[in-house]
Amino acid sequence: MVNLLWTGGWDSTFRLLQLAQEGTVIQSHYIRDPHRDSFKKEMQAMNEIRLKVNERFPDSYVRETMIIDQPEIIVCQEFVNAHKNLLSRGWIGSQYIYTSSYIRQKNIKTMELSIELLSETRHSVMPCLKNTEINKEGNRVIATDADEDLICLFRQSSFPVLALRKMDMFKQATERGILDILNMTWFCHQPLFGKPCGSCNPCMSTLEDGLKYRFDTIALARYRIKKFLISQPKTHKFLRKLKYGSSDYS
Repeated sequence: MVNLLWTGGWDSTFRLLQLAQEGTVIQSHYIRDPHRDSFKKEMQAMNEIRLKVNERFPDSYVRETMIIDQPEIIVCQEFVNAHKNLLSRGWIGSQYIYTSSYIRQKNIKTMELSIELLSETRHSVMPCLKNTEINKEGNRVIATDADEDLICLFRQSSFPVLALRKMDMFKQATERGILDILNMTWFCHQPLFGKPCGSCNPCMSTLEDGLKYRFDTIALARYRIKKFLISQPKTHKFLRKLKYGSSDYS
């Protein structure tokens, strides 16, 4: 059985589909942020994908997702300290404090984290992208000679798609005949009329990674507006200060 942190998004669903095609029993885990507008859409996508995968790949089985609300996670101070130290040397998301604390809280030996290979222009300094190795089980993990803070934060994690970008996954999914399921994924944090907004960070990343076809005309226009505002920092700061369109331009 494989433990997989699943969000209903592109990267983690691609990994879930890889495992399903291999006939693996998959225990998915989801950390729910009840304050994020998208969590209902994410859960809906996961439920629909899970049913579809179990129907198409009967030799595999995706168990019902284990869900925990983020406030229920007992945060470990050592992970907070490790994250703080890593953050002083390069970008790394605060979500990994909760992920690592959850893994420990649930006594999980290894959790797969579907972190993609990012482009050179986007968060390429994230430490775990450059400090990994393949272990004797064939899994990509934090290197044994890596920074001690990296080892602390990620010692119980593996990174199965770290060598792939979104377009690599698109190509493989097309070749494997699973693109239709991958297109059922959800990624937007601020849905607009039930569709991706085009201006939140996950939408912008998805667009810039080559998946433009996932967006409608309105979302693409919002993306262009957001990019313009970012290029005009004084205007962007002024709008944020006034909380103008806070759901659109956050």
